Amino acid sequence: FTGLGIALLARGSIPGLVFAALLFGALHKGALDLDLETEKVTRDLSAVIQALILVALAAQPAIAGAFDRVAARFAKKKERA
Repeated sequence: FTGLGIALLARGSIPGLVFAALLFGALHKGALDLDLETEKVTRDLSAVIQALILVALAAQPAIAGAFDRVAARFAKKKERA
């Protein structure tokens, strides 16, 4: 499942693939060390951060479309005035 997240984050580019793999690898390795050093923060924080990255990535087209609609609405109001 991590590979799917890396591929989605990379969006088909080789440099993006390297960056995404390093990011997720650092999150995973950091989570393993985190369990040894802290009592209140667990390794599940890494999974939550990865999930938030993927949700933000999946929501980006919808958010961009909403901004485009708002910008078009303001452009129409400006033309009328």
